[in-house]
Amino acid sequence: MKKNYLILLLLCFFISLNAQKKFTIPDSLANKNYNYFSEKINYKESDSLKERLYVQSWLAKAKSERNDKQMALAYKSLIYKFDKKFRHQYADSSVNAAKRTNSPELIGSAYMTKGIVYYDGKQMIKALDNYLIAEDYIAKTNDDYLTYKLKYCKALTKYYLGFYHEAIALFTECVTYFKEQNDHAYVNSLYSLGQCYSRVNKYQLSSQINQIGIKAATQFEIFRMKSYFLFSEGINQSFKHNYVDAIKKLSLALPDIKTNKDFANETLAYFYIGKNYWSQNQKEKAVVYFKKVD
Repeated sequence: MKKNYLILLLLCFFISLNAQKKFTIPDSLANKNYNYFSEKINYKESDSLKERLYVQSWLAKAKSERNDKQMALAYKSLIYKFDKKFRHQYADSSVNAAKRTNSPELIGSAYMTKGIVYYDGKQMIKALDNYLIAEDYIAKTNDDYLTYKLKYCKALTKYYLGFYHEAIALFTECVTYFKEQNDHAYVNSLYSLGQCYSRVNKYQLSSQINQIGIKAATQFEIFRMKSYFLFSEGINQSFKHNYVDAIKKLSLALPDIKTNKDFANETLAYFYIGKNYWSQNQKEKAVVYFKKVD
């Protein structure tokens, strides 16, 4: 059975490679420039068949014109538009194409993307290894935005590995920089910083960050993140033994978390709601939520 599965997997791999090799740009896209393809890609819609067509056309055009920079960028887009099992292959192809350009900015960005692929696969040490390579190249540029994007990626990985104080230092830098540069990155950095403070038992600091985050998410109309700050604050209030407030905040956060199909945090919310009911000796209500966790 295992042997047949491996054969099927290899067959799918070669079919994908062969299909990509034989791809022909449709007549309607034949005269489009690289900016056209780049602007058509929305990285939040990974299942868009139309966007897959744009990416394949982008890559085919870059290959036909032997444009290594555009090949590197197109392969990077393929990572987000095709089956996850090919992500490492596309990340390697992006790095190889970027290297041929001798551009520190492009090579550094490609290695950072490769690190993100490892991060998504929960291979944190390999992610950090690629971030360190990226750092060497990005340090040779004057691209501050890329520099802080890399800091944010490193901080997330260090948080996952439990190096909370190192992550706090990096996220603090990101908050300061992104506040004036990028609303979404600023709000995300605030959320991650608050999470770090909670992990090192600095609940008051975490609560202060959450309040700033809720205001920022509301101001910039990033309403999904408002729910995550409420979720974070609900956990803080649990540790502060403010059980009623904790349940209220976690319950308010849950609908958006469920809509996002964020099963890990949904499960965590159920656990803490149950824990707070249990702490108030409302054990029947607690068991309902513990069963959801189970």
